[in-house]
Amino acid sequence: MEGKGLIERSAKLNDEVDHAMSNLQFSRALESIWDYIGLVNKYVEISKPWVLAKELSERNKLNEVLYNLVESIRIISSFILPFMPNVAAEMYNQLGLPSGEEPVESDFSWGGMRPGTKVCKGSPIFPKFEHPIVN
Repeated sequence: MEGKGLIERSAKLNDEVDHAMSNLQFSRALESIWDYIGLVNKYVEISKPWVLAKELSERNKLNEVLYNLVESIRIISSFILPFMPNVAAEMYNQLGLPSGEEPVESDFSWGGMRPGTKVCKGSPIFPKFEHPIVN
């Protein structure tokens, strides 16, 4: 999958979530958001940025992949704001973006993250869940 797939799907996501929210179908809106998150996870697995980072000749591709991921996360954080405001705010903070403002229409569209924006290292927002071992 190329980054183009993320861009196209984010546009559809905007329409799906808008329609679901307008009809008070909150679970449907969340399903669409989680479907997009799954697509982003698949993009990570396929593009393997950790492999690209080891090759100087792949620096441009790495930059493209990282931009696509950060832009996807920015869009996801805008969509989850009504459901998880604290999580969305933390995502915005880690992306180096101002939080606490109501999203505007452009927050849901591709291209809102300026290339070169410094992101902040933070704690995992969703730490890995370890199942207890049961004997």
